[in-house]
Amino acid sequence: MEPELHVVGEICAGKGFASSNALCGYSVVKGKYWECVGGKETGQTQVDYPDSGLNNFVWNHPIDLHYFHK
Repeated sequence: MEPELHVVGEICAGKGFASSNALCGYSVVKGKYWECVGGKETGQTQVDYPDSGLNNFVWNHPIDLHYFHK
């Protein structure tokens, strides 16, 4: 039986950006012996436009990846 790995979580939020809107791009880096068989290893969240004066960007972007060991 070969090892498997499930990565489940979310990109919740960010703060401290000097902008009125923001998004988060992501990329998962893995070793050569792991193969992604489910989910997206790269992507981006939606753009958030927080209320004026606030600097807390909420994304709540799900991450759900499934890997097999080769």
